[in-house]
Amino acid sequence: DYNRGNVLQHLGRAEDAIDAYRSAIAHNPLDLNAHRDLNHLLYRLGRDDEFLRSYDDAARVYPEVGQLYLNKANFQFQIGDFGNARENFERAVPLLPSNVTPHDGLALTFARMAQFEDAIREHEIALRMEPENAHAWVNYSETLIRAREAKKGAAAAERAMAIAPDNQ
Repeated sequence: DYNRGNVLQHLGRAEDAIDAYRSAIAHNPLDLNAHRDLNHLLYRLGRDDEFLRSYDDAARVYPEVGQLYLNKANFQFQIGDFGNARENFERAVPLLPSNVTPHDGLALTFARMAQFEDAIREHEIALRMEPENAHAWVNYSETLIRAREAKKGAAAAERAMAIAPDNQ
């Protein structure tokens, strides 16, 4: 069903693709690829009343699966819905205790909300978890620059470059 949804979407048959993605999710509510592609399509079609609902439906059945909250939060962050993104990143943090991504996302969300003290705290948690994560250092750098800590931001960016010198 998931692959059929992809093919149908490429053929321009959006409604049929939506049905296929929903069928894939009905068979496996934890099919994160189907959730992602369904919600990308719903967003592009402007179907706001349905957008992200699949994550809520799955989380009612599987409230212990942090990846559902994390993926929903990532969508919310990307569309600028920072209040709801924050809530879902915060739900994901205790459910994914060894995963740096919810902390990093929460930090970026706090930064967009100009809550720099909270943002820096979350970045520092992420970097304690994975001190060699160049992506986390780049995001920390961005937050420090937003917080008007340019020297610290430059140092964080240099740390990212030292970890991954060939990364664009």
